[in-house]
Amino acid sequence: MAEIDDNRLLNLALGLTDDPELRDALRASRELRARFERVAAELSSLNRELQGTRPAADRRQLDQSRWRIMLAFDGSQCDQRAAATSASLAAACDGEIVVLHVRVLERPGQGPSVETSTEATQLVSGVVERLLGEGIKAWGEVHAALRNEIANEICRAAGDCGADLIVMCSRGRSDLTGLVAGSITHATLRRAPCPVVVVR
Repeated sequence: MAEIDDNRLLNLALGLTDDPELRDALRASRELRARFERVAAELSSLNRELQGTRPAADRRQLDQSRWRIMLAFDGSQCDQRAAATSASLAAACDGEIVVLHVRVLERPGQGPSVETSTEATQLVSGVVERLLGEGIKAWGEVHAALRNEIANEICRAAGDCGADLIVMCSRGRSDLTGLVAGSITHATLRRAPCPVVVVR
């Protein structure tokens, strides 16, 4: 049997495949079973982290009368301009800002996450403190998602908090492809439940 890579084991653990050959190999090989159990344990840990970083709706204190701007912030240099744009818009309409940072989680076997929960929280707290210092109502949220799910997580968060507008950079730290704007920005523009302002 050909060498079995972790992607096949991951697909089996996720339930994306029913691979009889792979199941037979798992029964026959103690080493392969140990690899599968390691992948499944990493996947379980990743799922717990994803659930633990997605805030429940009843934990938010939302002011339904204010115009709500979601600032999708990842700490890139362009993000400072996006934050300034959000602050100007919020000041002009007596609005409030939700600072959202989505931590990038790697799939099992592909290395550690780009940043820790503590680092992500500190990043968001710094932005929120600056906005509060300017007299703008703001709070922060830290979510986590796999790299290819970041745009979906931004859109879900915008819908959950009732955002009237998303402000984000044309390209952030997690965008490695794209011509005019990053791939995450493109995906957010296509799927967002509200208008999106893209800052260059």
